[in-house]
Amino acid sequence: MWRYCSSIKEPEKKRKRTQEDQSKYEDRRQRKFQETWLTNPAFKLWLRYDAEKGLMFCKCCEKHGPAEQVFVQGCRSNRIESLQKHVASRCHIKAVEMEKALSSQPGTSPAEQMLGKMNALAMAKLDILFRNAHALAKRHRPFTDFVWMCQLDEIKGLEIGKTYRTDKKCREFVEAIGEVERSTLESRMKDAKFFSIICDEATDSAILEQLIIYVR
Repeated sequence: MWRYCSSIKEPEKKRKRTQEDQSKYEDRRQRKFQETWLTNPAFKLWLRYDAEKGLMFCKCCEKHGPAEQVFVQGCRSNRIESLQKHVASRCHIKAVEMEKALSSQPGTSPAEQMLGKMNALAMAKLDILFRNAHALAKRHRPFTDFVWMCQLDEIKGLEIGKTYRTDKKCREFVEAIGEVERSTLESRMKDAKFFSIICDEATDSAILEQLIIYVR
């Protein structure tokens, strides 16, 4: 059609790229690892570069990430976009959090602090319940009194929770207290050079014979 357009010059046909031109283009487009990436605040804590293999690795993902992850096997794409994409990936974020948790001082992680507060609150509630059970056992009161004692503590504004407030749990608390006291007494007797024993038998309010052994 260009023979009918005398005022317009026919464009030159594109010359086909030879093999030599293609090799020159590939050499020019070949990207190299930038040493400044190792000091970049976004990458320096986790980036590792193997100069012999020409691969980039993530130190956090190597410890905690999946084996098929690109930066665990080694990334060949020496592009900053690859690093930025890896920083935003879910696997990398999870691996960094795990590494921070391992390297942090005991008791400083948010999860551990929250667990400590929960344990402290639970122990405070159990402390009140154990004191009530101990008072009942010492005053020879029935375990059923444990229920109204807990209700009274709740009316007084004490935080005792909604669990372990039955007569059956009170019995378990008293048995646990007795076991601890027996273990303490046994250890003291083993450490003592000598001791004396006094025993006596009596009948309690339920007309049951009780043997009392007193160690001094």
